[in-house]
Amino acid sequence: MKKVLLLMMLVSFTFTSCDKEEVLDSTIFNSELSIIQNLNNGVPTLDIVEVLGVESLYGLEFGGGFIFYVDQTDGTIMVAADYSDFGVVAWGDVFEM
Repeated sequence: MKKVLLLMMLVSFTFTSCDKEEVLDSTIFNSELSIIQNLNNGVPTLDIVEVLGVESLYGLEFGGGFIFYVDQTDGTIMVAADYSDFGVVAWGDVFEM
């Protein structure tokens, strides 16, 4: 009887430990992914800043432009669009004389 019980416990342990796959939360910073991949996965900006520093975000192409500012109090970022593909663009008011 003890052998049967021991065998059942061993089989039960084997099936429960082998069948479970570890599920990773994609919204937690993963150092094996790039910063952009982490941002696209929904990892909060402040979590990335905490691990890599704010300088690691500056200049990255994200959200239709380049990150140029990170608010370290609430994690918001500002992105500047790249208009170099549009040719010469006048900035500000243009007055003809």
